[in-house]
Parts: sequence; C-alpha cells; structure tokens
Amino acid sequence: AAPGGGWGAGGGGGGAGGVGVGDGVGAVGAGAAGEGEGDGTDGEGEGTEGEGEGAEGEGEGTEGEGEGGEGEGEGGEGEGEGGEGEGEGGEGEGEGAEGEGEGGDVRPRPPVLAGVVTLATVPPLHLGGASAFFAEPLPEPATGCVAVLEGTEVAEVVGYDAGSLLVEGATVPIRLEPRFDAARQSTVYGSNLAEDQQEIFVGGERLTVTGQGGAHVAAFRGVVWAPMAVNLLSPTPFTQLTRDAALPVLWDRGDGNTVVITVTPSTGFGATVLAGTNLVCVVADTGSTTVPADLVRQLPAAAGGVIVSVTRVRQAEVEVDAQTTVQIQATNSGGSFANFL
Repeated sequence: AAPGGGWGAGGGGGGAGGVGVGDGVGAVGAGAAGEGEGDGTDGEGEGTEGEGEGAEGEGEGTEGEGEGGEGEGEGGEGEGEGGEGEGEGGEGEGEGAEGEGEGGDVRPRPPVLAGVVTLATVPPLHLGGASAFFAEPLPEPATGCVAVLEGTEVAEVVGYDAGSLLVEGATVPIRLEPRFDAARQSTVYGSNLAEDQQEIFVGGERLTVTGQGGAHVAAFRGVVWAPMAVNLLSPTPFTQLTRDAALPVLWDRGDGNTVVITVTPSTGFGATVLAGTNLVCVVADTGSTTVPADLVRQLPAAAGGVIVSVTRVRQAEVEVDAQTTVQIQATNSGGSFANFL
C-alpha cells in the first residue's frame, strides 16, 4: 500500500486515524435460554447468565417444576436437561452461536495477505496517530509525481484480522484493536490514541510492533526506526508562485526510505483547502525534487495558493509466513504554504 502522505489527520499524515472499537455483543446471542417445560434441574440451559425461573419451582424432580428457562441472558443453546424430569430444557430461541452484536471475523482468509502498520508524527501541528490494515496485496505505488482528482472512486479494500497490536518505544503506549464490521464484512482497526494526540515520537526512536495473531494473520514482531523531522527549505511561507511554472521543493536530506510530497490547493496563505486536483510525488530522500509545470497547471483555477507537505517515511518489512507480509512504517511530516502571483 502507498505510504500515507499529507499534512492532516490519519495514518500517513498524523492525527488519530482508524475506527473506534465497537461494543457489539460478540459471538453470543441474546435469545431465550430455553423454553422446556420438563422438571429441570436448573432449567437455565447453558446460557451465559440466564435469568429464568428454572431454579426453585415446586413439584417433582430434583428441584421442582420450574420452567426450563425463558432466561433473557445471552444463551448458547439453553439445553439443560431436567434431573428426573420427563422433558428436556429445550433449545433457546435466540441466536445462540452468532448473536445480534458483531462477533469475530470467521471468514476464510485469501491465499495472500499484506499488512501495513503506520505510526505518524506531524510536529508543525503537534499531532500523532497510528493505524493498521491487513488486506490482499495492492500494486506498489509508482515513484515520481502524479495528479490525483479529489473524490475519485477507489475500489473498497476488505480488511482481515491479525489480532491486537502493541507498539513500544513511542512517547505513549499504543494499542491497535480489530473490530469486525459485519455490514461491510471487513475487519478495521482503531487505536487507543485521542483525536488530539500530540507527537508520538521525535525521531530516532526504536519502535517495536508486536502482533498477537488473529483469525487470518499469525503472530509477528517487527522493528522500525522513527525518521527524523523534516526541515522544509522551499517553498517558504509567502513564497510567490507562477501557475505556468514548475514547483521546486527543497528539504534537508535525511534518513527516509522515501519521501511523499503532497501539493494541495488552497484559498491562499494556507487558509482553506479547496476541492479539486491534488499533486502527489513519491521520491527518494535526496533533499530536492521538482513538481512539473504541466501538473501545476492542473490545480484548480480558483486556488490562490497551495499547501505543500513533505512526509519522510521509514519502512521495515516482516515476513510472517510464505503467504503473509507486514510492512511497518513510521512517518514524520513538515509543511508550508505558498501563494500564486
């Protein structure tokens, strides 16, 4: 998957990306634990905590004629047999195995899976974030610069379960937890970080990601070194640009495997982002690149300027098994803005 770029919130641009952990009932249903009328010993069936009256009725049998169940707890199948009663406690009417809440991800895994775990810091905005996704492999992003039209439809990618993820070495403990979205039939990850989480690393830290293993991905462990902060040298605030000219971008050469540069149209002085075409470049961390003039001309005519972000990316790949790889990436972003003449 492409390394996250951009200067805003999310996995690649910082901020608290991801989806919060849901509250679903899990694997157990909420139906009645049983409705048998026999002389139930306990009449509650095997429900988790059925509240029926089966315990102490009057009559024959070990504990009388209490109703076999009608527990409203999260019943498994509520079959509890009566001690000497003539009937069985019955089978609960609820959805035993798969309840109304969101249970675990029990889909079969595809032949090949690739995961991406992103740890991001954006010092100029004092933001940090973490995200994870495990899916069938996507094509590797091409290097160089391209124009991307905002709102372009992208085929939905289905996520799979790798279990809980623990990140060590950051400024705060980070956990990423999976949640199965039954409506989309996809597993998504949310982190324990607040939406306004500040930087999760400075640069140079040893970040360790441990995956506990889940329904589709086995346990794994990998290390990535946090990249150093980006010092953007050009453009600087209030730089005057020409719409028909190439846009040179300069930064301090660093330790990234790659650098992602994003040029976003704005009303001017970086005040408000405009909808329309964005420019994205994936280049080596050499300290300079030039966005071609033909791409600059594709920015919206209403743009009074641009916001330029430079994201330094460091990556480490973990081979979990012959059919599964996980890419751990840490990103450190800086940015500025410039205006058109």
